[in-house]
Amino acid sequence: MRTFKKIFENENKMKKEIYFLEKLSEYKYFPKIINTNIERKELEISFCGNVLNENEEPKLWKNQVKKIIKILEKENIYHNDMHDENFLNKDGKIFLIDFGQASEDNEAFPFLNVSYSNVDSCDSFFHFFLKAEQNYKRRYRI
Repeated sequence: MRTFKKIFENENKMKKEIYFLEKLSEYKYFPKIINTNIERKELEISFCGNVLNENEEPKLWKNQVKKIIKILEKENIYHNDMHDENFLNKDGKIFLIDFGQASEDNEAFPFLNVSYSNVDSCDSFFHFFLKAEQNYKRRYRI
C-alpha cells in the first residue's frame, strides 16, 4: 500500500487533522491514517492520488463532490480550506485532504467551504473552484 507522510510545524494542527480524519474514517473520500508520531509531528496517511488537472477531470466529479459535502454536513464538519489543491484524484475517485483548518459546528478562518449550489452551477471541476474562490473573495472583500 502506497502512503504519504505529512510533517507538521504545528502540533495543534496535526492533532486537529488526526481528530477529523478519525471522525471521517468510515468514509471512502478521505485519507486513512496509517501511523502517527506526535513527538516528531509526523502523520502517515493513505496515498490519495494527485492534484486534479484539467486533463484528468473525473467524469462523475459532481456526484463525488456532493457526496463529500453531504458527509461533512452529516458529521457537522467545516473543512474551511476547500480549494482545488485539497481535492485529489486517484483512478477517477476524488479525495478531500488537509483538515488542519477544519472546525465543528461553525465555520472558521479561512472560511473557504463549498455548497451544493457551487457544484450544480458549474460545468467543470475547475470552473467550480474558480466560482467558489470568486464567491469567497466577494464575501470577505479580498
